[in-house]
Amino acid sequence: MFDAARLAAVRATGLLDTGAEEPFDNLTRVAARVLSVPFAFVTIVDDQRSFWKSCYGVAATDPADRQNTVQESFCQYVVRSDGPFVVGDAAGNPVTQDNPSIESMGVRAWAGWPIRSPEGHVLGTFCAVDVEERDWSDDDAELLALLAGAAGNEIRLRGTAEDAEAEAARLRASLLPPKLPDVAGLDVAALHRSAGGPDRVLGDFYDVFSSSRGRWHVVLGDVCGSGIEAASVAALARWAYHALAEVEDEPADIFPQMNEVLYRQAGGRFLTMQALSFTRSPHEHALGVSFASAGHHPALIRRADGTVEEVAVNGWMLGAFDSLRVGTTALEL
Repeated sequence: MFDAARLAAVRATGLLDTGAEEPFDNLTRVAARVLSVPFAFVTIVDDQRSFWKSCYGVAATDPADRQNTVQESFCQYVVRSDGPFVVGDAAGNPVTQDNPSIESMGVRAWAGWPIRSPEGHVLGTFCAVDVEERDWSDDDAELLALLAGAAGNEIRLRGTAEDAEAEAARLRASLLPPKLPDVAGLDVAALHRSAGGPDRVLGDFYDVFSSSRGRWHVVLGDVCGSGIEAASVAALARWAYHALAEVEDEPADIFPQMNEVLYRQAGGRFLTMQALSFTRSPHEHALGVSFASAGHHPALIRRADGTVEEVAVNGWMLGAFDSLRVGTTALEL
């Protein structure tokens, strides 16, 4: 809690005693919606208080009212343990049973993940709060870890100019999966070739992953423009798709909810995306997929006999308008 290097990293964020900002508020809004909790927070924790940079469910706008002391905060347990802290019955847990926030804020269940600096120091937490006792699931934990990473990524983007090259390298890595997964009965391959060369930060990304619902997703996107700002929007889009895939199976249902976030936050930047989703059985000879497009170039299917088909559905770009039309179709591969 009192480590000098950690406290220096907290001060270096420049976020203490600052007002609400959409990049963080959108993340807590997603957490509250997906987890069905009344409160979600992004906190910055020094040695005296837990400052609520974002506080979904709390009406306070004055930074002086968006905080509590370390002794009142559940974030202290994350900082002290240097890792996640989860409690389903705060009043019955010997670690938390005397915490004043059980009475003052009605906390009955709490789950928080550390938000870290590039050096690994705990700056604060991304946490969810319930006013009822709760058994936090593995899916809940995965989502909170994901959103804590997104919050940390947003903080790192605000670093000084001297850190720009290191941050660019981290961003390039964050936009692409480190390794393609194995999918039963399928061969999965990808090639990404940047038009600006390997060292330029652009806004294109792709991903292949399985949600906790057992649904596979293949995602491809491109943010207009280049540089760290475009890459940050691409990272947000990738995080948002992952989070929403925990509650929705179809890309056509995920894209409109992403658009709500991106239209508010992307600062005038838009992106095009395509995605497909499927459930795979290794005994199936054909693969049925749900496909959706939001303004991207037409997808191409290369059949086993060498013929190439264009998927002629499209829609509107994400983040450009306050509503969205999605092009969607069912395909058999």
